[in-house]
Amino acid sequence: MKTEMKIGVDAKWYFGDLPSGRVWTRGITTRFKAAAADQNWTFFFRRGDRVHASNVPPCDQAVFASAGWNLLSNALVLPRHVASLGLDVLLTHYFAVPARVPQVTVVYDIIFESNPELFTRKERAYLSFIKPLLRSASVVVTISEQSRSQLTRFGYLGRGQECVVVPPGIDRQFLEPVPVTEISRVRDHYELPARFVLYVGRLNKRKNVGELIAAMAQIKDRSVQLVLAGRADGATEDYASLADQLGLADRVQFLDSVPDEDLASLYASSAVFAYLSEHEGFGLPPVEAMGVGVPVIVAETPVGREVYGDVPFYVAVSDIGEIARTLDDVLAEPRDIGPRLTRGQRRAGTYTWDRTTASLIDVLVAQGARSSRTSGAH
Repeated sequence: MKTEMKIGVDAKWYFGDLPSGRVWTRGITTRFKAAAADQNWTFFFRRGDRVHASNVPPCDQAVFASAGWNLLSNALVLPRHVASLGLDVLLTHYFAVPARVPQVTVVYDIIFESNPELFTRKERAYLSFIKPLLRSASVVVTISEQSRSQLTRFGYLGRGQECVVVPPGIDRQFLEPVPVTEISRVRDHYELPARFVLYVGRLNKRKNVGELIAAMAQIKDRSVQLVLAGRADGATEDYASLADQLGLADRVQFLDSVPDEDLASLYASSAVFAYLSEHEGFGLPPVEAMGVGVPVIVAETPVGREVYGDVPFYVAVSDIGEIARTLDDVLAEPRDIGPRLTRGQRRAGTYTWDRTTASLIDVLVAQGARSSRTSGAH
């Protein structure tokens, strides 16, 4: 059996503007070649990304081919290339490819199944293709035990189909001391308030941004502001109008999406990081905040306990008063906050992209060994 395999990787989100997909894709593709130089790596990018050809991560071959939506590209374009390039194994995201090679497909979560009310009709229609296509995957990879249980509950896994949990990682910038000069630069650039509660993520109903704004209207220290870093997406609401109705027009700042390189300094500038989403496959922003050493408040959920452990302050999102009281308590900087922050940095340090990459390579190589193309003497 030959030692070198031709591994294809769906990297269409590498230059994309969807934060979760971009972070995951960059986290693994920038490390694959260095971690397994003995394998032959082919990365598939969107056709329009050819303008970034000089900035692709290390690989043996970069292919620029797509057909609009990720779904159409995977169903219509990728199968042709899989056959013509003689790949031994393929890594895809969400939409498995109808191809005759072992395939590992990553599905972060299927929250649209458990909570359809949090998604638009268009989103639900698009995502409904995940389930039938997933039958083409040899192995399904997901990012938490909670997500694996949901995949099982809603019948996404076929009889005997393997599902492996591979948590994502966080970049080194969130695990190293943030330079004071960088914090000052980011504070000046975004004109940040002196003390503020921070949220990073999409601005939609699933993230309970409205509940966070409502809680801010009840906190004791009215000098503390709220900074929301993210763009409106999917089933969203008019959060600026909500803030105005609650008398917070001058205390809520909207930053839109923030470049990746500014995030660590943004976290470090905040007094508290609040993330009240009740429905997550993993929830990476709180881990990033924990790595930087910022107090974190999150919704009480099974996946939260799984990922964050005993580090954050947990709240019931249905109780706005409890959220406000917890914000007050944490903003008062209680004496026991130091040990909690230390535990947070230690736990965040266990989520690394090197670990994620190594786990994925193990799965890919094991599946590639099943391919008929890997048999025979070399």
